[in-house]
Amino acid sequence: MARKFTQGLKDWAIRLAFEHQQFHECPRWVAAQGIVVKLRMSPHSILDWMKVDPSITVGYLNP
Repeated sequence: MARKFTQGLKDWAIRLAFEHQQFHECPRWVAAQGIVVKLRMSPHSILDWMKVDPSITVGYLNP
């Protein structure tokens, strides 16, 4: 059964992934893998959320 995540959790996971990517200068996949241990979710979920709206990245990377 698929788990349902709140929009707040998705936003937080996306922000963490982009911060990890920017800090470590790594690809999105590596960033997603780096934070899934903390969040106990699939890196595929995070990557899918990151791809939904590319304009989200602008807000996270340029506050």
